[in-house]
Amino acid sequence: MVDSQRLPLPEQNNLIIAVTRGLEALRDQGEEMLGWLGADRDEQGRIRVPVFNRAVSVDFEGGGLVFADGSPVDMRWQVFVIHYLCAGGAVEATGDEMVFADIPETRGYQGVYDGRVIKRLCFTVGRSAGTLEPAAVAVGGERCEGEGDLNFRFRALPRIPVRLVWYAGDEDFPPNAVFLFQSNVVQLLCPEDIIVLSESIVGAMSRAGR
Repeated sequence: MVDSQRLPLPEQNNLIIAVTRGLEALRDQGEEMLGWLGADRDEQGRIRVPVFNRAVSVDFEGGGLVFADGSPVDMRWQVFVIHYLCAGGAVEATGDEMVFADIPETRGYQGVYDGRVIKRLCFTVGRSAGTLEPAAVAVGGERCEGEGDLNFRFRALPRIPVRLVWYAGDEDFPPNAVFLFQSNVVQLLCPEDIIVLSESIVGAMSRAGR
């Protein structure tokens, strides 16, 4: 990730501190950049952005992010959404896609990603096409063309589409899957944010598939 492409942000070792300092950085974000990121203003004039098709507003006075009904957003989501809104440069996607392992900054994270995302998916709602497809559709996934046996595209954030490619298992191999990201994701999110984003999709599908 090119640090010069982002506003300065804190380490994520403490979610509360990360959100507080992230909000401080977000105050300096320009309206033009917010517009490029797909954000607008809600009825109260607060920054608003769709997250998995749900409107989320930045409540500077309350010190966090809230949904339209005023309920707080999960703290880990708050961190990656604030990081997204603090992006420092408009880097257009090229149309190329990459898997998590293709991102140079993710060295050392691959085992964590496989365990927290891929294995969790394939051992739960991704164990069969019959459980995966309705769960993916229930959380906003749209069927699309691609390799593998099933493909779904999720609009996590306006500039961050995510494509799930699922491979059916057989008598010799269990099901497998990959998440594909646009090439500019490295300018918008850090590796831990990408893990949290992927986990959020898996978690939402797992809950929908119960």
